[in-house]
Amino acid sequence: MLTTQRRGRLSRLTAALGASALALLGAVSIASSASAAEPFDMPTDDGSLTIHKFEQPSPVGSANNDGGTIDTTGLTALGNVEFTVYPITDVDLTTEAGWDLARDYAADTSLATTLGTPIVLTTGVDGSTSTQTLPVGAYLVVETDSSGATLPNGDPANVVLEAAPFVVTVPIPLGEGTWNSDVHVYPKNSLTQATKSVQNPDEYGLGSIVTWSVDVKVPSLPEGETFTEFHITDTLDPRLAYVASSAQVSLDGTPIGFTESFTGADADGRGGTLAVSLDAAALTSLAAAPGGIVTLEFDTTVHGLGDIPNTATVFINEPTTGSGTETNEVNTYWGDVAILKHATGDVNATLAGASFSVYATEADALAGTNPIVANGATEFTTGADGTVSIPGLWAGETATSSQTYWLVETVAPAGYILDSTPIEVVVNAGSLTQPVSVSVPNAQESQLTLPLTGAEGTTSLMIGGGALLLIATGLAMYSMSRRRQAAVETN
Repeated sequence: MLTTQRRGRLSRLTAALGASALALLGAVSIASSASAAEPFDMPTDDGSLTIHKFEQPSPVGSANNDGGTIDTTGLTALGNVEFTVYPITDVDLTTEAGWDLARDYAADTSLATTLGTPIVLTTGVDGSTSTQTLPVGAYLVVETDSSGATLPNGDPANVVLEAAPFVVTVPIPLGEGTWNSDVHVYPKNSLTQATKSVQNPDEYGLGSIVTWSVDVKVPSLPEGETFTEFHITDTLDPRLAYVASSAQVSLDGTPIGFTESFTGADADGRGGTLAVSLDAAALTSLAAAPGGIVTLEFDTTVHGLGDIPNTATVFINEPTTGSGTETNEVNTYWGDVAILKHATGDVNATLAGASFSVYATEADALAGTNPIVANGATEFTTGADGTVSIPGLWAGETATSSQTYWLVETVAPAGYILDSTPIEVVVNAGSLTQPVSVSVPNAQESQLTLPLTGAEGTTSLMIGGGALLLIATGLAMYSMSRRRQAAVETN
């Protein structure tokens, strides 16, 4: 017999899932013609129960009330799903009353509480598992753990709706005195796929906008089930800030209605959790779109360095306090560039007042167009120690990605020659613990040409002055000779 704890768990499972239409789930049901079967016709040898677990198809498919094998071509098998088979000990299939009780339990599995020792089965890669031998009787079959369900390729199956508990008999009456002792059942699971992605930033410096996307496959529900809840939550890294009202939700590209809330951010609006819930009209539209894609897109601004991860969680027909389905993790990588400006030939002779801009392409760097904005600035000037940091340049979306940038000196330090040749800088996502260091030398301005001074200059002046003196003396003597000659002629 079950312990009180196990019985309580089973009661909650069966009550929560209710009495399902087992034929629509692909599982076997108690045939209504069973009452026509005479007990003495029933075999007494052991039979078997084989469970085949597949994804719920769309359309739902046909019933399998006789417990025989069916064509599963095109269906997706689910491995690593646990089932528990409980003998229902108060059902005696050798009596008409026993068959009536079995039918009552099949209609409402929560009534089946007198249970024997459970048999635990787990599906293999092909989605099947078997008891091999099973004594004649009625059995309650409960899907007890689908959290580790896998697709044939080993990926998580992301079950959002388990198969409801069901009752099966071994053997199953087929009519006209024939029986099926080797029973096959095909309970289905509704699956989803939730994929996270990130787009390139609109800019490449800290403070840029990064857009995140969550794509969710609409599961195919069994007949009679409806979508009651559909939520997506995303808790942001403290280095991200949500851009208010940027969330958009669509179904196969067409906008659908939703409500959003954002809570838990710090005083600067960073971190926090975005929660999006589809409204009633959107939930109704999902029913007509099995296999469709619900997409959430939203924006954040980047305010920190390093590897910034992000995941989202999807909750379908369960509140956000449930386990949900988590997406893959995606990342955006950001790193610093540290510049040291110094005099040519001496790294210790650091220079203040040099300004730089950074560009995403060499063509922009050469033309001086489209400088990258980082933390609201496009120009970065060295301080007294000759250093300046260009904060947070995007390095890519994977740990092995890298981005190439181009530095250009726009203002030279006082007394030094401007060199506007673009400098190539590579920011690697895999090495962001330290900034990318760039050492940039500057040559001093050249000397001016000055007049000569000293001995050589004095000698030149003396020679020049002597020559002038000789010329003046000669002119004076010539002038005196002319005057004497004029005096003689006059006398």
